[in-house]
Amino acid sequence: MAKAEVAIDVGYGFVKGVFESSRVHFASAVIRAPDLSVGAALGGMGGENVYEINGESYLVGEAALEAGAQRSWATDAAGRRDYPLLVAAALAKLRVPAGDIQLRVGVPLGHYSSGRAALRDALDGAVFRITDHTAKNTYFRVAEVRVYPQGVGAYAAAVADQPDLRRKPVGVVDIGYRTTDYLIVRHTADGRARPLRWGSADVGWQSVAAFCRDAVASDKALPINLEQIERALESGEFWWRGRRVELPLSQAEQELAQRVADAVQHAWRDEIDALAAVIVAGGAGARLAGLLPWPHVVVAPDPFYANARGYLLL
Repeated sequence: MAKAEVAIDVGYGFVKGVFESSRVHFASAVIRAPDLSVGAALGGMGGENVYEINGESYLVGEAALEAGAQRSWATDAAGRRDYPLLVAAALAKLRVPAGDIQLRVGVPLGHYSSGRAALRDALDGAVFRITDHTAKNTYFRVAEVRVYPQGVGAYAAAVADQPDLRRKPVGVVDIGYRTTDYLIVRHTADGRARPLRWGSADVGWQSVAAFCRDAVASDKALPINLEQIERALESGEFWWRGRRVELPLSQAEQELAQRVADAVQHAWRDEIDALAAVIVAGGAGARLAGLLPWPHVVVAPDPFYANARGYLLL
């Protein structure tokens, strides 16, 4: 029986999963489930974001954030503990058939060299027994795992969708929640792709939330935390003590686009002009592409899922 091939891209901000035609995403947050009885009295707490994984109950995604979890993961011991739990939740949300799976996952470019072996070891052969909020039980075993650098997946997806770019020199700028990954891809005489000038900058969509928080807090002397602003950016409005407060979103996006451009320009220098295209991907890619200063910017089709889609093509 063929093993299901699944791609799960665990970013600092969001988990993105792709299986056949199914796609899911949720916040990269997980926490042991608290007593849910009070939430049940109000019509349910957690709902589809409550999972029992290998005998322990967890909240994932937005429900975990509301329960006090921190968004994002790391490559330290805590991160290696949480990463498999986020993968398990994504498998359940994607409704992957039970049994052995071939798993494709990614890590930020800046952590690929140092973190891929530990991540592979944490997932290879892992067994997940999962019960969801409907009491459905599912069993998975990771029969094979491949770890890819984020950005490379986005490149693979982009050239598959736009084959005219396949053999041309292109740059990739993958703008995520906390970091921006970038690389240039050129080809050898025999057609092999060769990555150049790759790296990761510590700037991403979280910077927009931080800019808005600082601007509003400074202007109105309000004790606002970052999580409150992030929720407001997702909902489209920010309320404080009964008043709706306007957030300087446009200014924040322009500031982030400039920081991304500065980081990429510093790494690529004049090479940026010798490219057929600069492919922009990532959760913030579509929003910021028009603010970047280069005339040859191309937005990757379906930029939010570009890495996960690309992992299945590598």
